[in-house]
Amino acid sequence: MDRDIVFIDTNVFVSENYFLEDNSINRLLNLAQDGYLSILWPKIAYNEVKAHIVRDMEHSFKQVCGKEYKVLRNHPAFLKYCQNGSKEVKKKALELLEK
Repeated sequence: MDRDIVFIDTNVFVSENYFLEDNSINRLLNLAQDGYLSILWPKIAYNEVKAHIVRDMEHSFKQVCGKEYKVLRNHPAFLKYCQNGSKEVKKKALELLEK
């Protein structure tokens, strides 16, 4: 049986908000895992997605730890999060792609 080949480009990941549990990307990955189709994901698109994930997560992290939420800085857990979190954010972002 011939399988369909699906090309996934960066804009698909961005528009689907990357790897949310029930989005189209995960459904495609499941179909590929079950042998119903093959996914073509060129290295350049992979690297673009990696850069977008890191950029978007770091942007969100900076917003949460920005001036608007300064009242939360009085809490030790939030302070620790804002001081140490950017390394963790990047690490977690890259782990998404390794799954």
